[in-house]
Amino acid sequence: MLAECGRLKNAGVKSISIDQLRETDSSCIAVLTLFYSSGVLDMIPAHLFVKSAEWHGTKHALEVDFYQPVGPLILDGILLECYGFRSSVDSGIYCILLEDKSQTHILSPNLDDIGWYKSEYESKIVGQLVDGFADVHSLFWGVRGVELGNSTPDELLLDEEMIRGESTFTSSEVSLFLDRFGDRLGSKFHNIFREVSEVYPDLIVDRIMDRSNLTLTHRDPHPGTVLVPKLPEKNRAVIVDWANCCRGVGVHDLATHIPLLAPNCPQCNGSGSLAQISRQALLVRCE
Repeated sequence: MLAECGRLKNAGVKSISIDQLRETDSSCIAVLTLFYSSGVLDMIPAHLFVKSAEWHGTKHALEVDFYQPVGPLILDGILLECYGFRSSVDSGIYCILLEDKSQTHILSPNLDDIGWYKSEYESKIVGQLVDGFADVHSLFWGVRGVELGNSTPDELLLDEEMIRGESTFTSSEVSLFLDRFGDRLGSKFHNIFREVSEVYPDLIVDRIMDRSNLTLTHRDPHPGTVLVPKLPEKNRAVIVDWANCCRGVGVHDLATHIPLLAPNCPQCNGSGSLAQISRQALLVRCE
């Protein structure tokens, strides 16, 4: 892959050490240590991530397509640099070689620990993520934005059935969500939330099918798709796993992360505070 992407030039890879990092139902991510025949080149680091995954329902591997246009436009550390890629239509498998951040970032935050965000996901990091998504959204914004690899804009639109499937919640699901907040939210908010949940699917379908003011969205922006920096004052949080990206409404990428900006707000203290409500909203989203 490195050779195919023009990275090796006059050097070669003498041997590779593979350390498995994480495996899911559809992907495998490992850390590679490369030993070069001509020493480590400036343009290729000695350590790389390799991700191998399946793709379904699209003509192209979207994550491969994503890294091609942004390659020369790496956004101040908010994205990983891609050093090589390969995809096979026949097998439905793709591989990408990405920048290794294992020394400077937490790769797999413990989402089962309800207090994990207090030390690893502080508001400074959330601010970095909000800014990072804004950078990506502006790059791909509207009809004049950067195009995504081999995919046409319309190929990146979700169909109406999928939009409604992701945006429709039954009355029992809405009740369960609101019950988690109990008396901390007044009845007025409960009523507003129920009314909005009923009309939202129609509103979002109309907005996306109109094709106006859309951008490239992550579509799966939960804390597990973020590399959290060990030293946030030195390094930025990194947004990863663009395998499900699509054209949509940019604010959807922010909805999971913005609530955590509340805990440091001086007006958000107390047992019924917005800070606690926001934290609960994050935990519900993670589940």
